[in-house]
Amino acid sequence: MADEEVLGLLIPHTVLEEIEYHNTPQWKKELARKYIYTLPVSLEPSERLKLEAIIRILTGEGKRENHENDGKHVFIAQKHGSYFITFDDGILRKRDAIQELDKGLKIVKPSELIRDVEKRREVWRRRRKWRDEQGLS
Repeated sequence: MADEEVLGLLIPHTVLEEIEYHNTPQWKKELARKYIYTLPVSLEPSERLKLEAIIRILTGEGKRENHENDGKHVFIAQKHGSYFITFDDGILRKRDAIQELDKGLKIVKPSELIRDVEKRREVWRRRRKWRDEQGLS
């Protein structure tokens, strides 16, 4: 067991495509290229159903094409990770419904992720202190 949990950032390949838009500032492109990206792969039938369900939730009464990319981003996050970090109010308003599809997914604002990480860190510190006191280090 590792002494400390590691929180890795994985960026969906669909976000990489958006980052490469011509109007994205160069500094953002360079920063984003430092992270690990998913690769596009074909989906199993059950995965296609989940992606469609996410897109339907996000679309609501709106136009599907306005929500497909967001749906793909969220889908990839639930497939490969545990957090989807966003400032997007449309996604945040519908996060409870989306998270019902996958109990392991947490859709959060950056500030909420920081709070979660700080809580985990405190638990790790207490656990390590207890192990040190017990002579288990």
